[in-house]
Amino acid sequence: MPRNVTRSELPHRFGRLCALAAAGAMLIAGTGCQILGVAGVVAKAIDDATPKKVYAEYTGLQGKTFAVVVAASQMVQSEFPALVPELTARITANLAENAGAAGFVPAEQVILFQKQRPRWALMDREELGKALGGVDRVVFIELDEFRLREPGNRYLWDGQASGMVAVIEADGPLAGEYRFQRMIRVGFPDSSGFSQDNFGAGVVASTLVSRFSRRAAWMFYDHEEAKDLTF
Repeated sequence: MPRNVTRSELPHRFGRLCALAAAGAMLIAGTGCQILGVAGVVAKAIDDATPKKVYAEYTGLQGKTFAVVVAASQMVQSEFPALVPELTARITANLAENAGAAGFVPAEQVILFQKQRPRWALMDREELGKALGGVDRVVFIELDEFRLREPGNRYLWDGQASGMVAVIEADGPLAGEYRFQRMIRVGFPDSSGFSQDNFGAGVVASTLVSRFSRRAAWMFYDHEEAKDLTF
């Protein structure tokens, strides 16, 4: 049976209700702060995961024909014989698809040209474009370093690849000079302490090739990169 509230109990009941209401308000306020805090974390995570647009540093391949030529020292080529052909193929394919060029020399033809003319590196830069079929642009990549470990350390991986990316405008007034020139360096793994027990040499080498070829090609067209990109 419900109990009736007497007049004398009303002030006490009202006081308790006020206290409960205040406590509830504080609880809601605290929950609101937590919700806002979580929302802020989620918003930041979404923002970090949203790719950023990066504009081309050189747009001179648009509407032009090109060839990609990769050079590396004999020491590097002897240790990694597939390196130059692989970089040539990857960068050529990437630029052919994205840079808006009118045409290009297939990578296998460039590699054949280098094999048939072993002294090609001594050619005048103005003549190189003509020798490659008269292309408008030569994307020239000179690989300075490609290693899987730090010299003297045969246990831990410390892959590094670095080199110069340059452009010869064979159809321009200064065909013998570089019209664009940048240095790039990539590494793998992204942190220290990894050894053969974690992954093999093939993983380090293929990751370096992938990262270097992407960095080289990205200079020539607008693209998106993850904000937390580590290379």
